[in-house]
Amino acid sequence: MNNIQDLIGKKGTITKDFTVIDAKKDVYGVYIRIKERDGEKYWTSLDKDLVLE
Repeated sequence: MNNIQDLIGKKGTITKDFTVIDAKKDVYGVYIRIKERDGEKYWTSLDKDLVLE
C-alpha cells in the first residue's frame, strides 16, 4: 500500500487474547475491564462485536 489514505474505509478483524478482570452494568450497557497479555488494562463495552469464549 503506497498511500496511507488507501487505509481509510478499510475493514478488518482484530483477534486478541485477554482476561476479563472486572465488569459493570448501567443504563447504557455492560462494560468489562480487560487485561491483555502484555499487561495493558482498559475498559470497553460488551457489544455484539466482542465474543467471549
